[in-house]
Amino acid sequence: AGVYPEQSIREIWEGGAVRAQRAALEAADLSLGCGGCYSLLKSRNISALPLRAYDALSSDPPGMPSRMEFELFNTCNLECIMCRGEFSSAIRANREKRAPLASPYDERFFEQLEPFLRALRSARFLGGEPLLIPQYVTLWERMTVVNPDVSISIQTNATVLDHRTKAILRRGRFHISVSIDSVDKSLYETIRKNARFERVKENIEWLAAYARDAGTSFGISCCPMPQNWQDL
Repeated sequence: AGVYPEQSIREIWEGGAVRAQRAALEAADLSLGCGGCYSLLKSRNISALPLRAYDALSSDPPGMPSRMEFELFNTCNLECIMCRGEFSSAIRANREKRAPLASPYDERFFEQLEPFLRALRSARFLGGEPLLIPQYVTLWERMTVVNPDVSISIQTNATVLDHRTKAILRRGRFHISVSIDSVDKSLYETIRKNARFERVKENIEWLAAYARDAGTSFGISCCPMPQNWQDL
């Protein structure tokens, strides 16, 4: 519906392209940017529909988004065998030997987010590795102040967990999903190059305990491959 910085966040949210998309959805027309969901509906793969994430949400206050998803940077410390440079800065530099991805997300972008943060009920952060992205950490600090009830979901490889991040997590309602593809140290470290299994296990235990105490969710995500099928 728009591209930053060619348009501001407000212009993208209120512009003609997104208004046309909303009108199409009202008419049960999924042809304007919703082809992925349309394909899943045609195949009756209802459980995989991304739109289900919005079933419990409403526009309150009216005209403002209830949910945002952030996948802005590819900063990552791992070089997983199934990944690529689009999602890992380490792979892009070391395996692909390519220049870093340019990012348009400057201080103005995060300033423009401020009015939207207060209305959010749900936010999701992907990477790269979200816990290694300074802009995300700063944004979480701000979100826990202006909207302490917002539900924040993070997909993490659990390789890094410093004191600042722990303090932020304790102030908010964070739902944690950890990416781990094997419970065998040797195989895990082969798949997730640069990770250390013992450190990840320690961080997983802390994150799981946090979620229990906070009353939020904790889960494990894995990438099924020929290398790890026996571990699933």
